[in-house]
Amino acid sequence: MTQKLTKREKQVLKMLLAEYSQKEISRLLNLSYSRVNDIKSVIMKKWEVETMIGLVKEGVKQGYLELEDDTFDVPIFTPTAYNRVRIIYDYTEH
Repeated sequence: MTQKLTKREKQVLKMLLAEYSQKEISRLLNLSYSRVNDIKSVIMKKWEVETMIGLVKEGVKQGYLELEDDTFDVPIFTPTAYNRVRIIYDYTEH
């Protein structure tokens, strides 16, 4: 079960989800970098997540972030990407 976030935690969370770096958040909110990092850690602990991916997923579930309908319509393996993966694989194999 997730705990409620404070006003400041929500503010930092929304900025993280908007892809602001912790350094940018620190500057814009006039907080130390370590304070921003502490707030992020508290949010992650409250939401019981261990990674930024987990934070983003929970942010979507909690309604802090909306994904556009076509977000995942891009193919993961394009022919070019597949060839690059293949070349790297072949190189490491020898």
